[in-house]
Amino acid sequence: MRLAAIRANAAMPGRRWRRLLSAPPTPDETLAALDALIDQALDNETKPAARPTAIGLALWDEVDSARGVVRGVRHAPDPTAWDGFPLATRLADRWRAPVRLHSAVAAAGLAEATRGAGQGYRVALYLHSGRTIASALIVEGEISPDATGRAGMLGHWLVAPDGPRCACGLRGHLDPLASAQSIVRATIGLASGSEESTAAMLRVSGGRAEAMTVKQVTQLAGEGDPAARTVLERAWDALALALANLVAALDPSVIILGGAPAEAGEAFSDPLRERLATLCGAWRPTPDLLPGKLEAPTAALVGAGLLAQRAQRAGAESPG
Repeated sequence: MRLAAIRANAAMPGRRWRRLLSAPPTPDETLAALDALIDQALDNETKPAARPTAIGLALWDEVDSARGVVRGVRHAPDPTAWDGFPLATRLADRWRAPVRLHSAVAAAGLAEATRGAGQGYRVALYLHSGRTIASALIVEGEISPDATGRAGMLGHWLVAPDGPRCACGLRGHLDPLASAQSIVRATIGLASGSEESTAAMLRVSGGRAEAMTVKQVTQLAGEGDPAARTVLERAWDALALALANLVAALDPSVIILGGAPAEAGEAFSDPLRERLATLCGAWRPTPDLLPGKLEAPTAALVGAGLLAQRAQRAGAESPG
């Protein structure tokens, strides 16, 4: 697990402090690592009395932001130890400061909507693609709340009932068709049946096909490679279908692509935008669709800083 910290000020993201944990940590190990990072950020060696005025947390796992608890951590040695763990409360008690906890996707969406590609738009739908596809809705500069912390799991959106099996065990979900991880794996698998595609894949990846990125797959597709093109056509179609339904339901002003699609830039977003416009048809204008400007890990870090600022404001406004 990688942890990072910044000081939330006008110069965000500014200087960063990092800590790498070699294995999925326990809750107590995570708290100790977070304490160490906060100590570093505060320069406690020279300012013993310093403490944060507020803390923002962005976690790349499932959280219930309303309750400030973690719902689960992938690959944890004891998953039950994390289920319902009150991370926000524990840090607030330790540092005597208000704490706001959100998923990293929601935090990145907040950053992109207010400091990145979504500036000037009232309603921003942020889409992040990595191992899975997740989303967040930002309305007038605030993260839209949900009931249990499970909103935005777009990777499990049903787009093709007879499609490939998802990691959850069901078929037809968006993830196995269009997540960044699936795009790369499918390209490697399809390219292995062609000497020409294999050579092209090794060329753009520096001889390390297993380290391919969506940006490189998009490059290959642009060069006319049939394997990359086939995989991306399928991904664009599935993504456009999911987004068209979200446009009908949520009416966003802008859709922001984060994670791997943002790194691929307009070469990835332009074909997706064209498909989305076709599916939306004439019944409504298609919202702008833009690659993110901040992105991983900066977007989530900036978002964590913004969460800290909101926690500080909320604490100042609270009676007593």
